[in-house]
Amino acid sequence: SSFYGKSKLEAENLVKEAGGIIIRSTDVFGPDFKEGYDYIIEGLAKGEMPIIGDGKNFIQWIHVKDLVNALVQAKDKGKKGETYIVAGKDIKTLKELWNLLCKYLEVEPPKKKVSKFVAKTLAHSKLLSGKITGKSPTLIPEYIDKITTNRTFDLTKAKTELGFDPQVTYDEAAREMVEDYK
Repeated sequence: SSFYGKSKLEAENLVKEAGGIIIRSTDVFGPDFKEGYDYIIEGLAKGEMPIIGDGKNFIQWIHVKDLVNALVQAKDKGKKGETYIVAGKDIKTLKELWNLLCKYLEVEPPKKKVSKFVAKTLAHSKLLSGKITGKSPTLIPEYIDKITTNRTFDLTKAKTELGFDPQVTYDEAAREMVEDYK
């Protein structure tokens, strides 16, 4: 639905036409991934990050190590012109992810909830403010949609044809990301 998403689809079509292999991954996370995540971790550390929506939606991100393995497997075993969806080992709710990060931050998990509408309105205002001040916004409306919508994926094709088997758990990744943040 976004310009970014539409440009990725156009790129996929060009790759497919050229006989390339497409790896479609979920959001990537792990150490050194700052965009969006540092804002969340910092907000949780300060007790300022609420649960957005009801926190019951499912999220399935992929750790950078698992994505790299998927890319190597696609190079070795992938079929030209095919698309493979890859995602992480675990599926957690937004609330479970926030709680896990709080565990490693050694802070209380958030109890306050903010509606998706309020969060998107705030994100739009930060986006507008960023355009005026020239600062990159830390929170954009697209992120709100990503973390408040059920996002689980069928990995059967990648597992069957590539041998893809994600290894990194959310627990391991949360620990790494908090250590990187600190």
